[in-house]
Parts: sequence; structure tokens; C-alpha cells
Amino acid sequence: SASAGRQSFSLSVDAPSQYLDDMFGLLESTLTRPAMAKEEAARVRENQTASITQREESPTGLAFRRMFPFLFGSHPYGYLSQGEKDAVAKFDETKARAFWREQIAQPCVLVVAGDYDEAQVLAAAKTLSTALGGGKEKRLETPEWTKEKALGLHLPGRNQAHLMLVFPTVGYGDLDEPGLDLLQN
Repeated sequence: SASAGRQSFSLSVDAPSQYLDDMFGLLESTLTRPAMAKEEAARVRENQTASITQREESPTGLAFRRMFPFLFGSHPYGYLSQGEKDAVAKFDETKARAFWREQIAQPCVLVVAGDYDEAQVLAAAKTLSTALGGGKEKRLETPEWTKEKALGLHLPGRNQAHLMLVFPTVGYGDLDEPGLDLLQN
């Protein structure tokens, strides 16, 4: 399975320990040689555009979608998580590959749980680390909140009000940040 958020992405595999070598091979192949087929990129663009439309037609969806750009402006935290429709329309498999190469060059964490052979895992981890190249970590600047205090969004033909109270907590790099991330997840 795969997932992504504003600060990280993850890939996970789950299998009996007797297939550990196969699973590490699959993980390495997925990370270093993703297919990113043209047809798949077209399908994802279509689905993502539909998802943007759906979120922006819902008052709550629109509020949450527009909250981060309002709060953080041009900082990467302020980017729209699904992008804008016109940018999504231009995103193709070539751009996806370039973005992927940049992402997998970042340092990563490998977590293994269950009944496994430690030497086998360490050997696979070294192979995986070599294959990924172990790039230099990109550090984000600390985001600054907007000085604005209110954001009004309107959907035509709607008679609803949604109010959100948003306040800052500790930032990236703070000693309490990992605990807050855990609570959030």
C-alpha cells in the first residue's frame, strides 16, 4: 500500500517472513523503477480533477482545501494538496518521474515488524540504501502564519455557514512536534 501527506510518503508491504527477500525486491523495484505509464497518468489526472471539483462544491471541503494556502501563503505547507485543475491537466508521466526521483533521493526510514531474520533485513536494507543513493535531506524553512485573521469563502446558492477556529501549535523541529504528529495520525 502507499500513502502521502504534507511531510512524508510511505510504502508498505505485508507478507509472511518466508517471502521477505521477494518483498524487499518488490519494494526496491517500486522505489527505483516505477512504471508511471502514460495511460495511468491520464487516469490519475482525470480522477484528481474530479476530486478537486467535488471538494470545492462542498462547503467543508472548500474550507479545508483553502485553509492551508490562506494560513501559509507561498510556503510549501500552503500548497493545495491536490493542486489546481490547470496544473493537474499539464502533469504527465515525465513530470511524475522527475518529481519521484527528487522524492526518493531524500533520506528514508525502514521499519520492519514481526518475525524476521535480522541479518536478512540488514542486508536488504543496505541493498535498498545503495539503490536509492541516499541523497541530501531538504529542510523546509519554518512556515510563518498569515497576518490575516479571516477568510471568507462563498458558494453560490448555498445558505450555510461554516466557522473554523485555527491556532498555531509547535513547529517543525520542536521537541514536542513528533508527539503532536503521532496524535494527529
